[in-house]
Amino acid sequence: MISMPFTVSIDNTRILQPPNGDEKYTVYQVTVRGGSNHISHTIDRRYREFEALHTRLSSSISVPQLPRKVLLHRRSAKLIEQRRQSLEVYLNDILKRCQQQSIMPEELGRFLQIPPYDNEDQVNQNDQQEQDLKDDEMKNVLEHGPCIAISDYCPWNNDNRETLADSVLSGLMYSMYDM
Repeated sequence: MISMPFTVSIDNTRILQPPNGDEKYTVYQVTVRGGSNHISHTIDRRYREFEALHTRLSSSISVPQLPRKVLLHRRSAKLIEQRRQSLEVYLNDILKRCQQQSIMPEELGRFLQIPPYDNEDQVNQNDQQEQDLKDDEMKNVLEHGPCIAISDYCPWNNDNRETLADSVLSGLMYSMYDM
């Protein structure tokens, strides 16, 4: 049994560039406090790790809704701050629910590195292997799927003499403004 209560705060974020040149990503610095030993430590978590935690916890306990993933403007300071606040509320809500039920799911203990689940090396290896598999699957899906299909027939292009770029632009204008 893990003693309660624990609280978390996400006080900072950082944007990191992987050494292999992949796309930048945001890291949330989660500070965990509490327990019988009055622990206090900070761990870095990516949004994808929150998603993985949510998926694992959903099968065993009632969890609040995870803040949504956003595809556009992911690096805007305003969006990162809103997500930081939402993720902090999300984690504290889960901890509150666990405290009310006097439980500590192993997945949550590992995510927050709360003893006895604080063996970070093995957890990170397992999580990284899981994520690598998901990334490989996602690459296959994204690399083989068409992004846009363009038909020879364009209802907005009566004379069919426009260039492809002009056709696409005209089509967008047509759909947005009913031109």
